[in-house]
Amino acid sequence: MPGHRVHKVHRVSVLDEPTGVRAGHAGFHSAEVFGIEGPTWAMLKATEQYTEESVIGSGLFQSALTAARMAEPYPELLAASSHLLAVGRRPV
Repeated sequence: MPGHRVHKVHRVSVLDEPTGVRAGHAGFHSAEVFGIEGPTWAMLKATEQYTEESVIGSGLFQSALTAARMAEPYPELLAASSHLLAVGRRPV
């Protein structure tokens, strides 16, 4: 889209400096930070490795999605996701 740019930030640590603050330093305004996997990603991964079956479409997967959605408004739970996404606007 015209006027939109995607900037990827590697090795962001929520313990060093909040991702939203780092996005602000990069010139983005009103940055929001989202956890990509949510707090139950490790449980899903362990279940798939142990059972050697995909959990996609299962009740467990649906519960994990619900937990991720419930955790979204709580910034203190961001560290439970292994990947973060910062969304903001930057003047062109």
